[in-house]
Amino acid sequence: MHIVNSKIDTPKLPAFKFDLAKKVAIHNKNMLVAFNNSIQKFIEANPGTIVSPGLEFRPAYILEPLFLHHHNWPSIQRILLSGSLWPLLPISKEDRIAKSSEFILRGNHKSVDKYKSRVDASTPY
Repeated sequence: MHIVNSKIDTPKLPAFKFDLAKKVAIHNKNMLVAFNNSIQKFIEANPGTIVSPGLEFRPAYILEPLFLHHHNWPSIQRILLSGSLWPLLPISKEDRIAKSSEFILRGNHKSVDKYKSRVDASTPY
């Protein structure tokens, strides 16, 4: 019960804004420019916010008693503290086309359909 009853601070909001308005997109673009277009630098400059790695979970020190003996705990702890790293490798033209075709067949994400009137791919920011 210690984990469930533990008191943690609510994450703060980062300097990014979350809205579909054009002015918000411009604001977020300017924020990235201020950090040399580095999302990593932006995240590092916004600790304790909803963009900080692992803040969607309880802190690692609270979860440790539960997961300490799990064989993947060191990796899980590292992800909670630092975020996850996913290597980005070039893909072949054939694989890219196949994946694009797969996405087209699957269709829009539910949120795109829900806000269809606000989402217009022909309107550039």
